[in-house]
Amino acid sequence: FQLYTPHQIQKAFRKHSILLQGDSTVRRLYGSFHSILSHDVWTGSTSIDFPKGFPSQVPHPPFGIPASYFARRGLDSQAAGFSPSILQSQLIHSPAPIDPRLLEHRTIVDVNKDFYTEPCHRLFPPSYIMHTPSGIQTSDNISLGKNDSHINAATTFKSSRFEYKVCRLLPTGGWLPPTSIPKGTPNLQRLQLHPTRSPLLYDYTNTNCLGHIHDFVTHELSYQQSITRQHSLYVVGPGVWETVKQSACHHPLFETLQSSHGQTNQLVWPDTVYQLQQETLEKLSMLAEQSPELFIVWRTSGYYDGDVESHVIKEMNRQALEFIHDWNSKRRRQIKGSRSNFLCMDFGAAVEHISHGRKRLRGDMQAHYGLEVRILQVQMLTNLLYEHGYVS
Repeated sequence: FQLYTPHQIQKAFRKHSILLQGDSTVRRLYGSFHSILSHDVWTGSTSIDFPKGFPSQVPHPPFGIPASYFARRGLDSQAAGFSPSILQSQLIHSPAPIDPRLLEHRTIVDVNKDFYTEPCHRLFPPSYIMHTPSGIQTSDNISLGKNDSHINAATTFKSSRFEYKVCRLLPTGGWLPPTSIPKGTPNLQRLQLHPTRSPLLYDYTNTNCLGHIHDFVTHELSYQQSITRQHSLYVVGPGVWETVKQSACHHPLFETLQSSHGQTNQLVWPDTVYQLQQETLEKLSMLAEQSPELFIVWRTSGYYDGDVESHVIKEMNRQALEFIHDWNSKRRRQIKGSRSNFLCMDFGAAVEHISHGRKRLRGDMQAHYGLEVRILQVQMLTNLLYEHGYVS
């Protein structure tokens, strides 16, 4: 594991359409990450307007983000038209630190939290998920006819109207865009010239509970990836709601699991959550198999400060890491030389020792971590891309 400069981070992600999914900890990661990706390391400028009310005194963030790092143009220097002498001059004379306020301010990390200050006009396709006594099915494999034998009084219909909580175009910071298209070219002509290089996306969808993630992946498998086919990097981040807000995360699959085990050997919490995660991971592995160009990253959960059930989160993290490791081992045996597109970023293990009591690197509430930990996640994710050959 190594640390990366802002420019190396931008290089890693500049050709990816990114979808981040999870609870508020992922939303806050989304905001800080966007600030890093949008920062122009040449001039120090950014595509983000400074919000009003910035504090005048802010600490330098850790992990090498401020002025200790200088711009490196790298492979884009010739394409950008810089002569070696000009490039060298810019390297020496143009340090451009990221203003830490752009990584931490509440208008950055809490975008669209309580109300929509930045509405998204891209809609998810409509779909429905049916909860039946025999399990969960979608409108692709259940008819809605009145006389359909599959439909009975025990069937409940739940709309899966997932929404983009925030949707933006991917910023490229100090790097050139992936394609060179003359300015002023109409969008339709851009797509005709580069049908596979439509504008890259940077999206966040809110899923507080593991069951929401399960339903989302079920939707994707049933609807030919109507959402994730627009992305090349899909980061899934389950959180602490499964232990600290159990009632809010009750899922219909729990009843199915309990009834399938009978009265004498009934499955109870947290085994129901472990089984729900197992099924979610199995569905994600199916998504990875049918979509080899989609890179899926499961980010294990951090911890809630003071959670008496934190051992459940730790066990969920262990099981997820083990499942994804075993899946990749089996995949490598089946397909020689294949590149893994379903990996685990074990964030939970990395922060467990700084998650409780006085050692906690705390954010604005007990469920949140401070800026240091969000930057750590960016570094870990960047390391995965470099390590597994997803940087070009």
